[in-house]
Amino acid sequence: MSTSKNVRSWIGNASYDYNGQMIFRENQGGLRQFIDLRGWGAIRNAFKTEIEAAEFQDAVGEWVTNAINEQIKREELHEKALLEAGL
Repeated sequence: MSTSKNVRSWIGNASYDYNGQMIFRENQGGLRQFIDLRGWGAIRNAFKTEIEAAEFQDAVGEWVTNAINEQIKREELHEKALLEAGL
């Protein structure tokens, strides 16, 4: 099994926790944290208010989570296409 396939299997589906600023993996083993979104000090200092900073931090968390899920889907579709082509 390729490393990429191992990663996809291990993650399953990624989901973002707005309360803890963490990204979880969801697979047959259940829901487990695997990324802790850090950098609050740098993010907070980039904005005038904590509300703006918190909204930005959540936007980054959503973006990273979506990127992970899109990469998993893209690789699965590519693998399926290769199998269907007999490669």
